[in-house]
Amino acid sequence: MKYRTSIWAVALVALLALSTAAGLVACGGDDTGGGGGSEIKIGTLYPVSGDLAKLGDQCMSGIKLAVEEINAAGGIKSMDGAKLTLVEADSQGKPDVAISEVERLCQQDQVSAILGTYQSSVALPATQAAERQQTTMLITTAVADDVTDKGYKYIFRICPKASWYAKDQIDFCQALPELGGPTIETVALLHEDTDFGQSTSKGQIQYAEEAGLDVVANIAYPASSAVLTTQVSKIKAANPDIVLTTT
Repeated sequence: MKYRTSIWAVALVALLALSTAAGLVACGGDDTGGGGGSEIKIGTLYPVSGDLAKLGDQCMSGIKLAVEEINAAGGIKSMDGAKLTLVEADSQGKPDVAISEVERLCQQDQVSAILGTYQSSVALPATQAAERQQTTMLITTAVADDVTDKGYKYIFRICPKASWYAKDQIDFCQALPELGGPTIETVALLHEDTDFGQSTSKGQIQYAEEAGLDVVANIAYPASSAVLTTQVSKIKAANPDIVLTTT
C-alpha cells in the first residue's frame, strides 16, 4: 500500500509542477500561487458509481491517502506549504457525464488541475473539455494513444499508451523460443470493443506485421459480454500459434 500511495503522491506533485511551471492555472483560479495556509483544489474524475465503481473507488482511495501524506508532511513546500484539497467528480463511466463534470470542476469549483479518468472512452472527451477550459489534466489511467496524441497543451499522462502494451506483447511472442517456448508465426487477437481494446489491437496489428507475424484473426466483443463462446470458436477455427487478449 505504501508503494502505491507513493505513486499517487508523485503524480499529484507532478501535476502541480506541470500546472505552475507552464503557467497553466485553473479557470479563473489563483490558488496555485502558494502562500502560508493557502489551499490548492485538485479535481478528480473517476467512475465511482456504475459498473466500474469498484475500480473508481480504488483510484480514489489511493489519491486520498497520497493527499493525506502530502498535507501531513507540510503540504507543497515549493508553494509555502499550501495544502491540497480534493474536489470529487463522478464520471459514472459515461463520456457525456464526464464532459459536464469537467466543466463543473473548472467553472464552478475552480480547481487548479484534474486527475482521471480510468477509461479511455471517458478520457477522450474529458481531455477535450479540459483543453477548452485551459485546465491541466493528468491522465493517471487510460491507455488509448489518442488521449495524448492530439497535441493538446494542457493534457498529460503518466500511464503507458495502448501501443506500448501491444509492442510488449509482440516482443514477448518473439522472445518465446529463447525462453524454451514455441516459435510463434501466427497470431489471433481477441479484444473488447472499447477504445482500450480497439487502440491496443491497432498496435498489435502494426507490430505483428513489422515482426513478420501473420494475424489470422482479429475479433472484437462487447465489453459487457459474459460469454465468449462464439468468439472462441472463431479463434479455434483460425488455429493460431498464440492468442493475444485485451480485456
